Amino acid sequence: MGRTSEDLVKHVISFRVNDEERVVLEDLSIAAGVSISTLMRESIDVLGSVS
Repeated sequence: MGRTSEDLVKHVISFRVNDEERVVLEDLSIAAGVSISTLMRESIDVLGSVS
């Protein structure tokens, strides 16, 4: 599960994606019922637990 923060905009990280990657991110976030930001936070948690 993604971490919660009192100040969600304290650190902003952005990156560029192409159209295909954007569609994949949108589809995954819709299927998960979360925003793309939440999806990315949860992905970080999952990747961190693999190592």
